[in-house]
Amino acid sequence: MYRLGVPICARLRSNLVAAEDINNPLYEPPPIRWAWVRLLAWYGEALSPRSKVTEFILETPNDFIRGSLGRLSEAIEHLKPHLVFL
Repeated sequence: MYRLGVPICARLRSNLVAAEDINNPLYEPPPIRWAWVRLLAWYGEALSPRSKVTEFILETPNDFIRGSLGRLSEAIEHLKPHLVFL
């Protein structure tokens, strides 16, 4: 996107051209949806690389999902965040 001269936070048309005038002082970039993944072991949050991870909590500012580790990708698909932090 940088090589095309398109800012990261811009709505794009199908031909990868900014949908709005990004140089307009009143331009507001679209909000970025993010999610934070917390990995859990049987005793609580898995803070060590040696922890046996069994569950996750996927949090966004408005929602959260808790589940078994095998369902993490489904949870990410459901919340559709732009960025996922671990």
